[in-house]
Amino acid sequence: MARIAARTLIAALCCGFLAASPALAQKSGPLTEKPSAEPLADLIDSIIDTVVIISTSDNPSDTADLGVPNLNLSPDEPLDDFFRDFFDRQQRGEGTPMPTAEGSGFVIDPSGIVVTNYHVVEDSDRIEVTFNDGSKLPAQVLGRDKDVDIAVLKVKPPHPLKAAKFGNSDQLRMGQTVVALGNPFGVGLSASSGIISGRNRDMRTGRYDNFIQTDASINKGNSGGPLFNMQGEVIGINTAILSPTGGSVGIGFAVPVATVQPVIAQLERYGEVRRGYIGLRVQDVPADIAGRLKLKNTEGAMVAGLVKDAPAAKAGLKVGDVIVSFDGKEVTNSRVLQRVVADTAPDRDAELVILRDGKETRLRCHVARLREAAMAETPKGDSEPARPSGDR
Repeated sequence: MARIAARTLIAALCCGFLAASPALAQKSGPLTEKPSAEPLADLIDSIIDTVVIISTSDNPSDTADLGVPNLNLSPDEPLDDFFRDFFDRQQRGEGTPMPTAEGSGFVIDPSGIVVTNYHVVEDSDRIEVTFNDGSKLPAQVLGRDKDVDIAVLKVKPPHPLKAAKFGNSDQLRMGQTVVALGNPFGVGLSASSGIISGRNRDMRTGRYDNFIQTDASINKGNSGGPLFNMQGEVIGINTAILSPTGGSVGIGFAVPVATVQPVIAQLERYGEVRRGYIGLRVQDVPADIAGRLKLKNTEGAMVAGLVKDAPAAKAGLKVGDVIVSFDGKEVTNSRVLQRVVADTAPDRDAELVILRDGKETRLRCHVARLREAAMAETPKGDSEPARPSGDR
């Protein structure tokens, strides 16, 4: 836990206030326990032990010019803290691992399974997990996935850990209250609250973007930490911020658990992610084309190109077809189809519902496994100008 020198700390906490109703007490009988006046504080008390600090380090031989201190000081960082940290590093001596990053994470299994962001532990030689009680354990990586920025770690605790529970991120609403927990700027486990500002945000960081947007304070070091609903369930993993200053300005992003749960399960089981692939390029349905294709609206994913001899071509899909359902899941746009196909287990068949010439048609399509070679393939048969799209 980082020590903070004397400085002015300004803390803001937004809490709901709940008072017991005398009328309710008369109807339900004597209260055996006094209701809490701080529901948000009670919630944080119940979940904070599931949250951890992730510290990583590299071998000094792999670190460039260790004697040059980091001069990227913020106005809140006193010089005495800076130089104390600098001299502490000098006294460790050559050959001692140097801390390079701190992030956050959370426990998902009492046996010692911890989840964090891929970018928190990327290329790290050593990983250490610090718990709320101050205890520390070394961690090994079970698996990581860059595409959704998730890593699964394993520690060996002396006793069962308290694990967080997953909620349903598909049922989130704008304005819903959420709580973010993590280790901002290395100060230690901290909480912030806010609301869901938006859903399904595409920040153009990857092919599976569908971020939750929140105004709960998220800063450097919060990466990998959980975003909770008011039932104490994890509904997202805090991953990124949009900021002109480098600090929180109220625009933070979390990966929804609906996206990461199948990834986590595969990383635990296989140490890698095995995604589905059918071999086509899709785009959203342009409004000017919807009429020409005799469509009632622009929902769905329009086929813009097909990979020769790939499953989609063999299933009979054609350029101009609009996919509205895949394996029983509704497809509203091209990004939804990309995620649905990727989440489908390979080596099985899936049913597609398509619109062709204004009529609904059902096809069976084999789902292969997405590999690097398949990702590099260029589909053939484009009939319309390219729009923002992705290979699937």
